[in-house]
Amino acid sequence: YADLVSTVVNAPAEAALHQTIHVRYTVTNNAANAFAATSAGSWTDSIYLSQSATAFADALLAQVPHTGDLGPVKVAHGITE
Repeated sequence: YADLVSTVVNAPAEAALHQTIHVRYTVTNNAANAFAATSAGSWTDSIYLSQSATAFADALLAQVPHTGDLGPVKVAHGITE
């Protein structure tokens, strides 16, 4: 199976209410199996605003669709505002 992991996330530490922010991130397929690509050929990254490292009642900021397989140890980059 594919194992998609956010490996780099760059976002401002603070923002004002209604201010546009830019979020840059990298998704890596850390699958141990050399043939484990993303099976659907597409997926959606969800970007949340959180006060902690765990997801609980966090605010969804954006969803970014990706098209195409992501094979093992391959990287996809995303940016949203």
